[in-house]
Amino acid sequence: LFYKLFQCIGCIDDAAIVKLFDVNGKQLGEIRQDDWLVGGRIGTLTSMRFHQLLVSLAVATENQTISFYRMPDLS
Repeated sequence: LFYKLFQCIGCIDDAAIVKLFDVNGKQLGEIRQDDWLVGGRIGTLTSMRFHQLLVSLAVATENQTISFYRMPDLS
């Protein structure tokens, strides 16, 4: 998933980790499910979407949980 305003690419890998890359392929960071909730894993990641105007990301899981994250300044 490419985000034009922030010039980054996001993907979900098999280990249920959201990885963020710049347009040159350099990894900027990652979000692990264990970091999201005190209770740990919340289910298999099924989709993600960048906000059109804000530097933020929504991630959905198979158990119908949606998490919304504001992206840190990675510059």
